[in-house]
Amino acid sequence: MKTHSEARNPGDRAERLRRSAHLLDAIVQRSRARGHGPSDIARVLNMSLGHWYRLRKEPVRLGRLSHERLDAVSSYVGWTRVQVMIAVGWLQQAEVDGALSADGAIQKALQRLESGGLANGLITPLKQATADHQALMARLLLAAEAASIAARLVT
Repeated sequence: MKTHSEARNPGDRAERLRRSAHLLDAIVQRSRARGHGPSDIARVLNMSLGHWYRLRKEPVRLGRLSHERLDAVSSYVGWTRVQVMIAVGWLQQAEVDGALSADGAIQKALQRLESGGLANGLITPLKQATADHQALMARLLLAAEAASIAARLVT
């Protein structure tokens, strides 16, 4: 848990702003793809039009939304609830990575990637890739595997 002084660190605020702005961009891109205007977005997210405009002006305010509204955002943009919570600053990526790595899920996924055919065409071997690229590759594999399992359960 961060202390009050750490929470006020300008670097932390800049990172929260960057992540919140990224989420806001995802909302706007999704709205364009669906042909939604500002009033449609406000209605889907269950907020007033004025509230939506304040969020657009100050994306960091996304971190003040209720769980229900964040769930609506998650559904609207197609992100998981955890991804949205990271974007608004409720969780840190390191916390999520730590939870996943507690049982070695990331490392096991990287091993499956290396031994399988998916990594065959990579120019840079996985072991030489930066840590964030390794984590991204592992998360993508885990997400694809989860989607595959869910699809089999439905059919």
